Amino acid sequence: MEINELKQQKIWVCWRYEMQKGRRTKVSYNTKGYKTGTTEEYQSQWTTFDKASEAVELHQFDGVGLVLPSGIAGIDIDNIGADSELAQEVRVLMNTYEKLLQVAKAPITFLRWISIRYQFQ
Repeated sequence: MEINELKQQKIWVCWRYEMQKGRRTKVSYNTKGYKTGTTEEYQSQWTTFDKASEAVELHQFDGVGLVLPSGIAGIDIDNIGADSELAQEVRVLMNTYEKLLQVAKAPITFLRWISIRYQFQ
């Protein structure tokens, strides 16, 4: 699945950094500015990437996030360049391809599982 296909799906939420229990955490919001969640009970509040991006500006959220659909996995490597040693190791280990997408200040790497085999000893 290409990133443009993901952008069209209603799997996107907005988020804002908030302090919870002494920790800075990302809290999910819908496009109307109300807190939401990422479990299926909140699915009716998710939206497309474009609408979530518009809401980021409107409500001054910190970024856009997504609820990964079945068959898609994501690895978020904050503050690490796409050509870094860690990013290269992840690509090799996961045997996959990536798409970079700017949803806030840090790029997010989307990965689709292609073939992963583990050998346990």
